[in-house]
Amino acid sequence: MAMTLPLQPPATPAWAAALVRGPVDLRRLWATLRRYRVVFALVFLLVFLAALLHATTATPVYTATSSVMIDDRHHNVTPDQQQVLSDLPDATGVVDTEVEIMRSRALAGRVVDALNLTADPEFNHALRRGGGFSPFGHARPPPAGEDERRRERDATIDALIKRIQVDRRGLTYVINIAVTSVSPAKSALLANTMADRYLTAQLDAKFEATQRANRWLQGRLGALRSDVTNAEQSVASYQSSKGLLQATGSNLSEQRVAQLQASESSASADLAEKQARLNTARQQIAGGGTGQDLGEALNSEVIKTLRGKLSDAIHQQQLLSAKYGPRHPDVIAQENTQHQIETDIQAEVNRIVGSLQADVNASSQRLAAIRADLGQAQGTLASSKSAEVGMNSLQMNADAQSAVYKSLLDRFQQTSVQDGSLQSDAQVVSPAQIPLKPSSPNKKLDIALGVVFGLLGGLVAVVGMEMWSGEVRTSDDVEKMLNVPAIGSVPTTKGATNQPPAQYLVDTPLSAFAESFRQLRAALRRADLDSPVKTLAVTSALPGEGKSTTSMCLARSIALGGQKTIAVDCDLRRRTLHTMLAIKPAVGLLEVLAGAASLQDAIIVDEPSGCHILPLTASKFTPRDVFGTQAFAKLVAQLKADYDFVILDCAPVLAVADTRTITEVVDGVLLLVQWQKTAARAVKYAITAVESVGGKVLGVALTKVNLKAQAAYGYGDSGYYFRSYANYYVEQ
Repeated sequence: MAMTLPLQPPATPAWAAALVRGPVDLRRLWATLRRYRVVFALVFLLVFLAALLHATTATPVYTATSSVMIDDRHHNVTPDQQQVLSDLPDATGVVDTEVEIMRSRALAGRVVDALNLTADPEFNHALRRGGGFSPFGHARPPPAGEDERRRERDATIDALIKRIQVDRRGLTYVINIAVTSVSPAKSALLANTMADRYLTAQLDAKFEATQRANRWLQGRLGALRSDVTNAEQSVASYQSSKGLLQATGSNLSEQRVAQLQASESSASADLAEKQARLNTARQQIAGGGTGQDLGEALNSEVIKTLRGKLSDAIHQQQLLSAKYGPRHPDVIAQENTQHQIETDIQAEVNRIVGSLQADVNASSQRLAAIRADLGQAQGTLASSKSAEVGMNSLQMNADAQSAVYKSLLDRFQQTSVQDGSLQSDAQVVSPAQIPLKPSSPNKKLDIALGVVFGLLGGLVAVVGMEMWSGEVRTSDDVEKMLNVPAIGSVPTTKGATNQPPAQYLVDTPLSAFAESFRQLRAALRRADLDSPVKTLAVTSALPGEGKSTTSMCLARSIALGGQKTIAVDCDLRRRTLHTMLAIKPAVGLLEVLAGAASLQDAIIVDEPSGCHILPLTASKFTPRDVFGTQAFAKLVAQLKADYDFVILDCAPVLAVADTRTITEVVDGVLLLVQWQKTAARAVKYAITAVESVGGKVLGVALTKVNLKAQAAYGYGDSGYYFRSYANYYVEQ
């Protein structure tokens, strides 16, 4: 027998504690591995033997690799050369796209057709029935139907794709094409053929695109040529019909309007000048002047001559007047001559004014004629401008047709000379070489992987079994799986003694079994800090978990500790407390509740420990709702007042409803769980059943614990230190 003290593990440094009990509890993991070591060893052995069998019996295959570089350097024969199918851009996504093209069925089909792999049994499984492998197949009758040949080719392509691995080398433009075959030479040939067919496919795509472009351009040029001719003829006809003749960059109507506008400006200025001179002359004459001081009069030769004669006549008149007097006939004759000359001068001035009027009239008529011509010319120009809108539309259409035709003609001339200058967008940088060693099986690698996967498989199997079991084994399981306190572990007495556990507790007070109940007693005392626990219901989820034995042993342990204790048998179906004392009581709990006997008459004193027992008699008669009566509640209250500790041995909570009723009148419930047997799910249901009626689960205690075996479950319980304390307690 061993002890059950909930010892704390030795103090460890912080870093060690974090390592051992961090996200992965290494000690617990090691304990789990120890517990399932047989399963772990079996799974490891099976996986390792499978890897070893593969390494020794697998057919060797060879892998050859060719490397293709996507060429991002573009080479144009002429600076303005434009390809129909453009070069690949410098982008990572483009390289990845080319990788997928190399993995495509289309490229694999090209290789199958080029090497006639449908005749090779390695890739055409239909041929394997006829014999072994050959490097490149053997002659055989072709399939009968087209559908059968197509299916056979598709199956061969599928087999080839499974042997091909295309990967990009890092972030470079280099792509590796690896092909696996049972023949070293065939693997190299297949890898090189894959690379060659990839380059050929690029050239074929560019050539076909160029040919299609040439055919389309040639057809379009023929149609556009007639369209351009018709458009230009339409422009010429429209221009001629509308009189839109051109001269020195502008049409004739625009030139005529410009000339008339210039003439109008000149005539207007001339008329204004002559009108001003006429108005000035009229103003002078109207103001009493003779008009002789007009510019035209001053410049007139006739007036100049007459003024000279007038001056001579005045001089002669003055001489004669001085000599003969003013009334002399010669003087009078001379005055008449003066008057005649002045009349002639005035007549000449009037003639000049009339001439000015005639000039104004002539200029006015000329300006009117020019303006009439200008209005007509402007009307003609407006008609021309309106016609030019239509002509411009026709001209733009003709220009557009001509531009398209010229563009397509240039493109046709470029594509026509590209057939001989097309280049692939990739190049082979490393042809595949015939491999000297098989790539598979790699015996060392297979054995190493067998060890690794064997360890992983064993670990997964152990973890799976641990998760699948769902049993409660340690105090850690209680707290993690049930979310309630773990307040004790009761070791089993099986193998340690033939005595009943209750008697063994009394006879060996220094044993681990007896110590476990003292620890349980101390834990119950501290279970509820708000109020001391004096009435305790002991129950379990399922029958056979040791609740009656635990109740009796706990009562004896508390009584041996000097406290007045009573154990009440509340299991109406088992009634086992009195059997542990080897007595047959005449009255018991039911008789007390029915009033047929007093409490003192029903209580039995346990002589070895001094605790009191309130048993159930052996009668099979049970009244209904015993524990839901007011009498039972009063009895519990009386026992609580008379005793230091009251233990009620109850039936399993999931099987019997009586226990739930009892939990309503006690201070707390101790739930027992049989070690390594009771499933956590059942215990959860039991806890829920107690709490649903207002009961308070003080904690869970494990029963029938094999401490030596429990050491394999981790350091959370005292069983982990079983070896250290195995000889500490006196078991006999």
